Amino acid sequence: MASAKTAVIEYLFLVTKGYTPQNGIAEPVVTMDEVVAAIEATNPLLIDAGKRPLSPRNPANFWKDLTRNNLEGLWPQSLLERGWTGKDAIGDGEGACFRFVLLSDGQVAFRADVAPSEEALANVIVLESLSMPLAMKALGRTDENWLAQVGARLRVVETHFAAVSEFGAAEMTFLQTGIKMGQGEVDAAYSLLDVDGGHWLLAVEAKGKRDKIHVPQIIRSAASLLAQVREREQDVVGVLPMAMKVIGPSRIYVVEFDPDLGAGSTGTIVAESIIELRPEVPGIA
Repeated sequence: MASAKTAVIEYLFLVTKGYTPQNGIAEPVVTMDEVVAAIEATNPLLIDAGKRPLSPRNPANFWKDLTRNNLEGLWPQSLLERGWTGKDAIGDGEGACFRFVLLSDGQVAFRADVAPSEEALANVIVLESLSMPLAMKALGRTDENWLAQVGARLRVVETHFAAVSEFGAAEMTFLQTGIKMGQGEVDAAYSLLDVDGGHWLLAVEAKGKRDKIHVPQIIRSAASLLAQVREREQDVVGVLPMAMKVIGPSRIYVVEFDPDLGAGSTGTIVAESIIELRPEVPGIA
């Protein structure tokens, strides 16, 4: 018996979408309602097999949990053998969760994990944490909000742009954390002026040590932020998608992606750095 999420994906593909070798599937986008129905249909089989069933209460997190942990390991082998993979579809329609994707010749099923290069690992940037009050450090924890707060307090992103990035930043200002939007959430937002006076925003995704950097999620959140600010007629050139991820005790991996947020964007990495906080900051571990 496959794992719970694997069984749900296979049910969605074969039963809900009605895959056939001749016709494939007519509608590749899977909705949250369809995820709920598939969970309810497969749970009895899981229980009979002595496995823990899934809760159908939060289908919005179904795809997010897969990409956060081990999408490649949980994706059904039977779908890969038929040449099908999956990708993010949030924002592609009302209640959309993810979509099935037919692989073209030579296309890989899953993007390799985003991880520090050898060059970044060999050039760690040390950043002081003495300016952070001990009372604040005492509240340290391992969640994404804490990482976003630490990054803002100790100017982790600013250090990346000053020491590594070739973007040409002239001024940076932290704006806020936890911006929730219809098609994503930005863990930390910054304002940036480039050397030509252009006004940009940064959309930063915060990830704990056990979570993976899911590039489509980062691109989608940045695009949502851009659409939101332009609706309010703010003069913004664009939004830079970024990620901060804990990779060890008081070590933060900072990734800067290409600002192209179009539908075909692949999220190309343009700069990366590793920031080490000294003394160590509790929770960044």
